[in-house]
Amino acid sequence: MTDQHNAYSWRCTSPWGYSVGIDVNKECVTQYGAGASAGLTDPRNPYTWFCRR
Repeated sequence: MTDQHNAYSWRCTSPWGYSVGIDVNKECVTQYGAGASAGLTDPRNPYTWFCRR
């Protein structure tokens, strides 16, 4: 996460500095299968993401 007040700021960063944003919908499908999607309760809080079907 790059901004503690922005839910869209999550990033994966490698040890050598490469950084890329996270596709939260894709991660929900990876964990819960086809038909799953991401939801967010507060766009100002990066810890409010959840997966739903």
